[in-house]
Amino acid sequence: MGLGKRVVRWAWVLPHPRPLSRRERGAVAFGLHEACRSGRISGMSTNSNSRLAPLASLEACVARLDGVLTPWGFRFELDGVHSSHVGLYATGSYIRGATSISLCCREEVDNVLYEHTFVRANQCSRETERFSMGHMALMKEMGCATECRLVGNDTYPDLLVARDGGDRAEALQFDLVKHAAPLLSSENEEFEAIMRRGFRSYWIEPPLASE
Repeated sequence: MGLGKRVVRWAWVLPHPRPLSRRERGAVAFGLHEACRSGRISGMSTNSNSRLAPLASLEACVARLDGVLTPWGFRFELDGVHSSHVGLYATGSYIRGATSISLCCREEVDNVLYEHTFVRANQCSRETERFSMGHMALMKEMGCATECRLVGNDTYPDLLVARDGGDRAEALQFDLVKHAAPLLSSENEEFEAIMRRGFRSYWIEPPLASE
């Protein structure tokens, strides 16, 4: 056996630092949010709201969407506040089983990503396929591209804007209720078939201890 194969074998079993889960990142972000609001973190008190602004925007969006997505079985999980070359943004996702709807907010919601994950597990491995699709792509697949109220935009970072220039969260809420309800209000094969036309990522891992 060559050295390369021995290295691969060890790489398979060596422990590595576990990344924070989405729930854990959300807990950290929530703690930061509350600390900022109360002024317990020096230099990031309510006098400087640059970090709080995207969180407030995300909270406003979630407050509007909860009435739609919660009855459909989704629960919201805060991801956190992140930095980019165009400023801070907040992210979080509505999750129901293998399906998630991720939101990105700066001053308003500026991106929405739908994802669905398929997992095949056996005694030797755990294979995962994840398909993702943006809001406009989903509307096009449903034949609603000319009727939806939240539309694509060529100016980064505002990848989505309201067709009438109004509130984007309201536009997203309308699209979910008017157009996406048949696909998202319950788990169904039509939604899975549409998602398989989106961007695909694939990876293999060792099986879980319970499998």
